[in-house]
Amino acid sequence: MRLFLRLFFSNCIVLTCASHAALTAPVQAKVDQYKKQLQAWAADPVIVAAVKDANSKGSVGTVTNDTWPQLKDTDSPVKEILSTAASKYLRKIEEDKNLNKLLIRDLKGNFVAGSSKPTFFNSGDKPQFAAALRGAPWNAEDVNPDPTSQIPSVQISTPIYDGNKIVGVMNSAVSAE
Repeated sequence: MRLFLRLFFSNCIVLTCASHAALTAPVQAKVDQYKKQLQAWAADPVIVAAVKDANSKGSVGTVTNDTWPQLKDTDSPVKEILSTAASKYLRKIEEDKNLNKLLIRDLKGNFVAGSSKPTFFNSGDKPQFAAALRGAPWNAEDVNPDPTSQIPSVQISTPIYDGNKIVGVMNSAVSAE
């Protein structure tokens, strides 16, 4: 039993240390490359139109961060979002295996489109959302397991513009592996 516990705890320590790490120069270069690419994708008319439409609709009904985790990909609210033209476009982009997800958020932080169902329906209180709303691309300063994929990643985001006006946020997670 002592040997099992020692192995268990030593594995936990290794996992804990590996789950949070500073950015190395090569990972930062990769992140910078994808932040620029994210800006280009965020300017696509399909993405801009999806966010503008979501902003004009306002409330999303009863979906909240509390109810979201119980919904399956086949449940109506999730299925509707994941079947939009914007979500299909994002899934095509995410064929790049350096990305763990691509998500579009409206001005309130609500999920508008994505390559997959995210952990949170609303990310209005998350750093990647707030930073992008200030008008510039952003990246986390460390590597952590992505909440959706659990792959060691660096969170990135960029504002989505309609002309000179910010209408939403696009975020992703760049694999640090």
